[in-house]
Amino acid sequence: MPEPAFVASRSDRWAIADRVAWGELAPDAFAEVEHLSELVSVRRGLDAPCQLVHGDLTGNVLFAKGLPPAIIDLAPYWRPPAYASAVVVADALVWEGADESLLDAVADVPRFPQFLVRALIMRAVVDRLFREDDPLRNEDDPFGPAVQLACGLAAAEP
Repeated sequence: MPEPAFVASRSDRWAIADRVAWGELAPDAFAEVEHLSELVSVRRGLDAPCQLVHGDLTGNVLFAKGLPPAIIDLAPYWRPPAYASAVVVADALVWEGADESLLDAVADVPRFPQFLVRALIMRAVVDRLFREDDPLRNEDDPFGPAVQLACGLAAAEP
């Protein structure tokens, strides 16, 4: 299937952050985003087929005993499926207290560190876009450990 026109025409904060993550928008306009320069420095080209994916599954899947999972709040992106997985992993590392053992679940995904780098770029940029009127960074840096992990993995990739 071809990319749906509505995906490419989106201009919301999430779409902007996603385009920065994939190098379709220059990161220069987002220089104040903490960790952006280090993430961009380890981002490498990816050649993976795209399809329509849900780019924000974290918190948008409901579970009830005896019923199949229900996906809500569809966030459509035209990206490789591994990117959707990387966003879930990034969210778990940044917001849900997961540790690097979570990477075992995606160990078979080729080039996963590059997908994780893009997911972290997207989340860091969108976080900043929602805090445009807040010039000060929170004292806590929830992105720091995940960024350090992703950058290390990406730099070690052949």
